[in-house]
Amino acid sequence: MTALISQSEVDQFLSCSRKHYYAFGEKLQPRHFGQGLARGLLGHLVLDAYYSQFIRTRTSIGLRASSVEDVQTALSVMNQPEYLSDPVLLLELRILLEDYFRFYDGELNEWEVLAVEQEFRLDDEFPFKPDMIKRHRTTGKVLVVDHKFLYNFYSDSAIDIMPQLAKYVGALRKIGFQVDGAEYNMLRHRKNATQKFKRVEVTFTDKKIDTFLKEQKIVAEKIREFRKLPLDEWRASVYRTASSFNCQHCSFLALCSTDLNGYNGRDLLVRTSYEPNTYGYLDIEGEIVE
Repeated sequence: MTALISQSEVDQFLSCSRKHYYAFGEKLQPRHFGQGLARGLLGHLVLDAYYSQFIRTRTSIGLRASSVEDVQTALSVMNQPEYLSDPVLLLELRILLEDYFRFYDGELNEWEVLAVEQEFRLDDEFPFKPDMIKRHRTTGKVLVVDHKFLYNFYSDSAIDIMPQLAKYVGALRKIGFQVDGAEYNMLRHRKNATQKFKRVEVTFTDKKIDTFLKEQKIVAEKIREFRKLPLDEWRASVYRTASSFNCQHCSFLALCSTDLNGYNGRDLLVRTSYEPNTYGYLDIEGEIVE
Protein backbone atom coordinates (compact mmCIF):
# COMPACT_ATOMS: atom_id res chain seq x y z
CA MET A 1 0.00 0.00 0.00
CA THR A 2 1.23 3.50 -0.85
CA ALA A 3 2.27 5.43 2.26
CA LEU A 4 -0.03 8.32 3.13
CA ILE A 5 1.68 11.72 2.98
CA SER A 6 -0.21 14.77 4.22
CA GLN A 7 0.14 18.43 3.28
CA SER A 8 1.62 19.22 6.70
CA GLU A 9 4.28 16.53 6.30
CA VAL A 10 5.24 17.89 2.88
CA ASP A 11 5.33 21.39 4.35
CA GLN A 12 7.62 20.25 7.16
CA PHE A 13 9.91 18.42 4.74
CA LEU A 14 10.25 21.49 2.53
CA SER A 15 10.81 23.72 5.57
CA CYS A 16 13.65 21.57 6.94
CA SER A 17 14.31 17.97 5.96
CA ARG A 18 16.23 17.44 9.22
CA LYS A 19 13.22 18.49 11.30
CA HIS A 20 11.08 16.20 9.16
CA TYR A 21 13.47 13.32 9.89
CA TYR A 22 13.13 13.79 13.65
CA ALA A 23 9.33 13.90 13.45
CA PHE A 24 8.71 11.18 10.88
CA GLY A 25 11.92 9.12 10.88
CA GLU A 26 12.59 8.87 14.60
CA LYS A 27 8.88 9.61 15.13
CA LEU A 28 9.35 12.12 17.94
CA GLN A 29 7.41 15.08 19.25
CA PRO A 30 8.21 17.39 22.20
CA ARG A 31 6.81 16.41 25.59
CA HIS A 32 5.91 20.04 26.20
CA PHE A 33 4.61 22.31 23.46
CA GLY A 34 5.79 25.88 23.01
CA GLN A 35 3.27 28.65 23.59
CA GLY A 36 2.45 29.21 19.94
CA LEU A 37 1.87 25.55 19.16
CA ALA A 38 -0.06 24.95 22.39
CA ARG A 39 -2.32 27.95 21.73
CA GLY A 40 -3.04 26.78 18.21
CA LEU A 41 -3.71 23.17 19.21
CA LEU A 42 -6.05 24.01 22.06
CA GLY A 43 -7.74 26.83 20.15
CA HIS A 44 -8.47 24.46 17.28
CA LEU A 45 -9.93 21.90 19.69
CA VAL A 46 -12.33 24.51 21.07
CA LEU A 47 -13.43 25.71 17.62
CA ASP A 48 -13.83 22.10 16.44
CA ALA A 49 -15.96 21.28 19.50
CA TYR A 50 -18.05 24.39 18.97
CA TYR A 51 -18.79 24.04 15.26
CA SER A 52 -19.32 20.27 15.52
CA GLN A 53 -22.49 21.03 17.48
CA PHE A 54 -24.03 22.60 14.39
CA ILE A 55 -23.19 20.18 11.58
CA ARG A 56 -26.12 20.09 9.14
CA THR A 57 -28.42 22.07 11.46
CA ARG A 58 -31.11 24.14 9.79
CA THR A 59 -31.62 27.82 10.44
CA SER A 60 -34.56 28.84 12.59
CA ILE A 61 -35.92 31.96 14.24
CA GLY A 62 -33.71 32.85 17.17
CA LEU A 63 -30.82 30.57 16.22
CA ARG A 64 -27.67 32.09 17.66
CA ALA A 65 -24.07 31.20 17.00
CA SER A 66 -22.97 31.73 20.57
CA SER A 67 -25.60 30.75 23.10
CA VAL A 68 -24.15 30.41 26.59
CA GLU A 69 -24.61 26.63 26.56
CA ASP A 70 -22.95 26.15 23.17
CA VAL A 71 -19.95 28.29 24.07
CA GLN A 72 -19.45 26.66 27.46
CA THR A 73 -19.62 23.20 25.90
CA ALA A 74 -16.81 24.17 23.54
CA LEU A 75 -14.73 25.95 26.18
CA SER A 76 -14.88 22.91 28.46
CA VAL A 77 -12.35 21.34 26.09
CA MET A 78 -9.78 23.71 27.61
CA ASN A 79 -9.65 21.61 30.78
CA GLN A 80 -6.76 19.63 29.27
CA PRO A 81 -3.51 20.72 30.95
CA GLU A 82 -1.35 18.58 28.68
CA TYR A 83 -1.94 21.13 25.93
CA LEU A 84 -1.52 24.34 27.85
CA SER A 85 -0.35 24.48 31.47
CA ASP A 86 0.45 28.21 31.62
CA PRO A 87 -2.52 29.71 33.54
CA VAL A 88 -1.97 33.21 32.15
CA LEU A 89 -1.85 32.00 28.56
CA LEU A 90 -4.87 29.79 29.21
CA LEU A 91 -6.86 32.75 30.51
CA GLU A 92 -5.82 34.92 27.55
CA LEU A 93 -6.90 32.22 25.12
CA ARG A 94 -10.25 31.81 26.87
CA ILE A 95 -10.89 35.57 26.66
CA LEU A 96 -9.91 35.60 22.97
CA LEU A 97 -12.30 32.75 22.19
CA GLU A 98 -15.17 34.26 24.18
CA ASP A 99 -14.66 37.52 22.27
CA TYR A 100 -14.61 35.52 19.02
CA PHE A 101 -17.95 33.85 19.73
CA ARG A 102 -19.52 37.20 20.58
CA PHE A 103 -18.02 38.85 17.49
CA TYR A 104 -19.45 36.22 15.13
CA ASP A 105 -22.72 35.77 17.01
CA GLY A 106 -25.46 34.83 14.57
CA GLU A 107 -23.16 33.56 11.81
CA LEU A 108 -25.00 30.24 11.65
CA ASN A 109 -28.10 32.06 10.44
CA GLU A 110 -26.05 32.74 7.30
CA TRP A 111 -23.84 29.65 7.06
CA GLU A 112 -24.53 25.92 7.40
CA VAL A 113 -21.69 23.78 8.77
CA LEU A 114 -21.21 20.77 6.48
CA ALA A 115 -18.14 19.14 8.06
CA VAL A 116 -15.63 19.65 10.86
CA GLU A 117 -12.25 17.88 10.79
CA GLN A 118 -13.61 15.25 8.41
CA GLU A 119 -10.93 13.20 6.70
CA PHE A 120 -10.82 12.93 2.91
CA ARG A 121 -8.34 11.19 0.62
CA LEU A 122 -7.23 11.81 -2.92
CA ASP A 123 -6.06 8.71 -4.79
CA ASP A 124 -5.63 6.85 -1.46
CA GLU A 125 -2.31 8.61 -0.90
CA PHE A 126 -3.06 12.24 0.00
CA PRO A 127 -5.11 12.47 3.24
CA PHE A 128 -6.41 15.80 4.47
CA LYS A 129 -8.75 17.17 7.13
CA PRO A 130 -10.11 20.67 6.52
CA ASP A 131 -10.87 22.49 9.76
CA MET A 132 -14.39 23.15 8.50
CA ILE A 133 -16.50 23.17 5.34
CA LYS A 134 -19.49 25.52 5.27
CA ARG A 135 -22.26 26.43 2.82
CA HIS A 136 -24.05 29.76 2.48
CA ARG A 137 -27.72 29.22 3.25
CA THR A 138 -28.91 31.59 0.50
CA THR A 139 -26.41 31.38 -2.36
CA GLY A 140 -25.25 27.79 -1.81
CA LYS A 141 -21.59 28.86 -1.98
CA VAL A 142 -19.29 26.27 -0.36
CA LEU A 143 -16.05 27.30 1.36
CA VAL A 144 -13.24 25.32 2.96
CA VAL A 145 -12.22 27.07 6.18
CA ASP A 146 -8.85 27.09 7.93
CA HIS A 147 -8.58 28.48 11.48
CA LYS A 148 -5.38 30.37 12.29
CA PHE A 149 -4.22 31.71 15.68
CA LEU A 150 -1.73 34.45 14.83
CA TYR A 151 0.24 37.32 16.32
CA ASN A 152 -0.34 39.30 13.12
CA PHE A 153 -2.82 38.64 10.33
CA TYR A 154 -1.49 37.18 7.10
CA SER A 155 -0.80 39.72 4.37
CA ASP A 156 -2.55 39.38 1.02
CA SER A 157 0.76 38.49 -0.63
CA ALA A 158 1.40 35.71 1.91
CA ILE A 159 -2.09 34.30 1.43
CA ASP A 160 -1.60 34.30 -2.34
CA ILE A 161 1.38 31.94 -2.14
CA MET A 162 0.19 29.55 0.61
CA PRO A 163 -0.54 26.03 -0.68
CA GLN A 164 -2.73 24.32 1.91
CA LEU A 165 -6.22 25.50 1.03
CA ALA A 166 -5.54 25.42 -2.71
CA LYS A 167 -4.63 21.73 -2.33
CA TYR A 168 -7.74 21.02 -0.26
CA VAL A 169 -10.08 22.77 -2.69
CA GLY A 170 -8.48 21.06 -5.68
CA ALA A 171 -8.52 17.63 -4.05
CA LEU A 172 -12.17 17.94 -3.02
CA ARG A 173 -13.11 18.90 -6.56
CA LYS A 174 -11.22 15.91 -7.96
CA ILE A 175 -13.06 13.65 -5.52
CA GLY A 176 -16.33 15.06 -6.81
CA PHE A 177 -17.42 17.75 -4.34
CA GLN A 178 -18.63 21.20 -5.33
CA VAL A 179 -16.32 23.71 -3.65
CA ASP A 180 -16.32 27.38 -4.61
CA GLY A 181 -13.34 28.65 -2.64
CA ALA A 182 -11.76 28.89 0.78
CA GLU A 183 -11.52 31.14 3.81
CA TYR A 184 -8.80 31.98 6.32
CA ASN A 185 -10.45 32.49 9.70
CA MET A 186 -7.79 34.42 11.62
CA LEU A 187 -7.76 35.05 15.38
CA ARG A 188 -5.13 37.53 16.52
CA HIS A 189 -3.74 37.06 20.04
CA ARG A 190 -1.55 40.17 20.04
CA LYS A 191 -2.39 41.99 23.28
CA ASN A 192 -2.54 45.51 21.84
CA ALA A 193 -4.39 44.52 18.67
CA THR A 194 -7.15 46.91 17.65
CA GLN A 195 -8.62 44.21 15.39
CA LYS A 196 -8.70 40.68 16.77
CA PHE A 197 -10.60 38.82 14.07
CA LYS A 198 -10.45 38.75 10.30
CA ARG A 199 -11.80 36.43 7.64
CA VAL A 200 -10.38 36.45 4.14
CA GLU A 201 -12.16 34.59 1.36
CA VAL A 202 -9.92 33.31 -1.43
CA THR A 203 -10.35 31.66 -4.81
CA PHE A 204 -7.74 29.82 -6.82
CA THR A 205 -6.89 29.58 -10.49
CA ASP A 206 -6.83 26.13 -12.03
CA LYS A 207 -3.12 26.66 -12.69
CA LYS A 208 -2.36 27.28 -9.02
CA ILE A 209 -4.33 24.23 -7.89
CA ASP A 210 -2.69 21.97 -10.48
CA THR A 211 0.78 23.25 -9.56
CA PHE A 212 0.36 22.72 -5.82
CA LEU A 213 -1.16 19.25 -6.25
CA LYS A 214 1.67 18.30 -8.61
CA GLU A 215 4.24 19.51 -6.07
CA GLN A 216 2.45 17.56 -3.33
CA LYS A 217 2.79 14.38 -5.39
CA ILE A 218 6.45 14.96 -6.31
CA VAL A 219 7.58 15.77 -2.76
CA ALA A 220 5.54 12.89 -1.34
CA GLU A 221 7.44 10.50 -3.61
CA LYS A 222 10.75 11.89 -2.33
CA ILE A 223 9.58 11.34 1.24
CA ARG A 224 8.59 7.75 0.47
CA GLU A 225 12.09 7.11 -0.85
CA PHE A 226 13.59 8.34 2.43
CA ARG A 227 11.19 6.14 4.40
CA LYS A 228 12.60 3.08 2.67
CA LEU A 229 16.09 3.79 4.06
CA PRO A 230 17.49 2.54 7.38
CA LEU A 231 17.38 5.35 9.94
CA ASP A 232 21.13 5.96 9.93
CA GLU A 233 21.13 6.37 6.13
CA TRP A 234 18.08 8.60 6.28
CA ARG A 235 19.71 10.78 8.95
CA ALA A 236 22.92 11.07 6.92
CA SER A 237 21.00 12.02 3.77
CA VAL A 238 19.07 15.04 5.04
CA TYR A 239 20.33 18.51 5.83
CA ARG A 240 19.49 21.39 8.09
CA THR A 241 17.81 24.53 6.81
CA ALA A 242 19.72 26.41 9.49
CA SER A 243 18.73 30.03 10.07
CA SER A 244 17.57 32.14 12.99
CA PHE A 245 14.09 32.36 11.47
CA ASN A 246 13.79 28.61 10.95
CA CYS A 247 15.49 27.39 14.11
CA GLN A 248 14.67 29.72 17.00
CA HIS A 249 11.23 28.24 17.66
CA CYS A 250 11.90 24.72 16.35
CA SER A 251 10.81 22.02 18.79
CA PHE A 252 13.82 19.91 17.78
CA LEU A 253 16.46 22.61 18.28
CA ALA A 254 18.08 20.95 21.32
CA LEU A 255 18.26 17.55 19.63
CA CYS A 256 19.51 19.02 16.35
CA SER A 257 22.21 21.01 18.17
CA THR A 258 23.28 17.91 20.10
CA ASP A 259 23.69 15.95 16.87
CA LEU A 260 25.45 18.84 15.14
CA ASN A 261 28.02 19.29 17.89
CA GLY A 262 28.46 15.61 18.73
CA TYR A 263 27.51 16.18 22.37
CA ASN A 264 27.06 13.28 24.76
CA GLY A 265 23.71 12.52 26.33
CA ARG A 266 21.59 12.23 23.19
CA ASP A 267 19.65 9.20 24.45
CA LEU A 268 18.89 10.90 27.76
CA LEU A 269 17.73 14.05 25.94
CA VAL A 270 15.36 12.04 23.77
CA ARG A 271 13.93 10.17 26.77
CA THR A 272 13.38 13.29 28.87
CA SER A 273 12.36 15.90 26.30
CA TYR A 274 10.53 13.94 23.61
CA GLU A 275 7.85 11.29 23.25
CA PRO A 276 6.43 9.18 20.39
CA ASN A 277 4.82 11.24 17.65
CA THR A 278 1.03 10.97 17.82
CA TYR A 279 0.43 12.69 14.48
CA GLY A 280 -0.82 10.53 11.65
CA TYR A 281 -3.69 9.19 9.57
CA LEU A 282 -5.30 5.76 9.73
CA ASP A 283 -4.70 3.48 6.79
CA ILE A 284 -7.40 1.18 5.42
CA GLU A 285 -6.69 -1.44 8.10
CA GLY A 286 -6.87 1.15 10.87
CA GLU A 287 -3.15 1.45 11.53
CA ILE A 288 -1.55 4.83 12.11
CA VAL A 289 0.46 6.00 9.11
CA GLU A 290 2.51 9.14 9.63
